[in-house]
Amino acid sequence: MDDGNEIAVKMLTREDRSGDREFIAEVEMLSRLHHRNLVKLIGICTERGKRCLVYELIRNGSVESHLHGMF
Repeated sequence: MDDGNEIAVKMLTREDRSGDREFIAEVEMLSRLHHRNLVKLIGICTERGKRCLVYELIRNGSVESHLHGMF
């Protein structure tokens, strides 16, 4: 990011209209959920027909390793 923070980006590839509904539903759900074991949804991008979810970056292992302590 411009401020030096690193992020994780999930690109959504489904291009039909049901993909739009799924994208909106996922954004609404993630914007309401806050838990110490979930990465924070920072924002979204919907430019040029692409749909992306922008998350905080978690380093040093996978989500599974952070949840279960297996580094």
